[in-house]
Amino acid sequence: MLLNGNWEMSKIKDISTTIQYGYTGSAISKGKYKMLRITDIQDDTVNWKTVPFVEIDDIKAKNYLLENNDIVFARTGATVGKSFLIKDLKDKTVFASYLIRIKLKKEFDVQYVKYFFESSFYWQQIQDKAIGTGQPNVNGTLLGELLIPLPPLPVQKSIVAQIECLFAEIDRIETARQRLLQAVKLARQKTLQLAMNGELVKCDEWHNFELKDTFDSIASKPYQILQSEILGNGKIPVISQSASYIEGYSINAERTLKIKSPIIIFGDHTRNVKFIDFDFIVGADGVKILVPKSAIFPKFLYYSVLYASDNIENRGYSRHFQYLSKFIIPIPHKDNKPDIGIQREIVKKIEDLFAQLDMIEKTISK
Repeated sequence: MLLNGNWEMSKIKDISTTIQYGYTGSAISKGKYKMLRITDIQDDTVNWKTVPFVEIDDIKAKNYLLENNDIVFARTGATVGKSFLIKDLKDKTVFASYLIRIKLKKEFDVQYVKYFFESSFYWQQIQDKAIGTGQPNVNGTLLGELLIPLPPLPVQKSIVAQIECLFAEIDRIETARQRLLQAVKLARQKTLQLAMNGELVKCDEWHNFELKDTFDSIASKPYQILQSEILGNGKIPVISQSASYIEGYSINAERTLKIKSPIIIFGDHTRNVKFIDFDFIVGADGVKILVPKSAIFPKFLYYSVLYASDNIENRGYSRHFQYLSKFIIPIPHKDNKPDIGIQREIVKKIEDLFAQLDMIEKTISK
């Protein structure tokens, strides 16, 4: 089918020398031939070091060996239609049975065709032609019938060059965006550092304390439920040590921790810190519940713990609370007593600066 400007609407089968199903075999840890599977393809990349091997004799392997510029497709499952262009192949590798491999005729630009397989026109055809509902699939015949608009080869190459130029610009912008986001993160850390060093609010009297002397602890076990018991909906919020502020919900009122004033949550494994001013249930292990002493303003303790969590050694998923407890923080004093008024001023200054940083981060993230 001819289109305007010497473009032609072709079928995949007409521009391919081969449309072939992969080899059926079990993955093994060692061998002569690797076997590329659907699950090895993630975010349009393959970690070839983790691709398993397969038992296959040399004669059969010849029929399934991948070569650079082959394109493979997921033919079934949640990722049906996903494609991957083989490049920089170093090991002898066959492709698994849930993949379809096509080899293009030499008169077509493989990168142009690969970009087509990422287009909305391609995905609409996949959606229309996929067979089945629970486990959709596209077979080799259906794949071969897909339509692709093809300009002359020089135009294909020109389009590829323009796309890659745009992608390079997008990558440059994304790199700059990530640097700005990192700068915002560092600015927050610097704000806390200035606050803890007494450089945000003037105070003539500071006393150093180990963090453990600024709070009391509540045992979490009586208020804890299992991870498997956490619901998507419910009356009572569940707080865990994860990065999510609220992990989920529960209806188990007997496990509810009723609080009279705000408390701080510290993730023993994760070092995540949360300010909590409502009743809740503890989700799974690793949750440390810190109750500010009467002379410590709760939000001041929150920011002190947040600062400490960024400055104690990251021990992976090991426990951190013992190191947090011994971390030294300065407390503003007046007449040799903790000054809650100055603590409040410090908190206000921190939150005013954080609000500005939040606005910057929101603008960058758009």
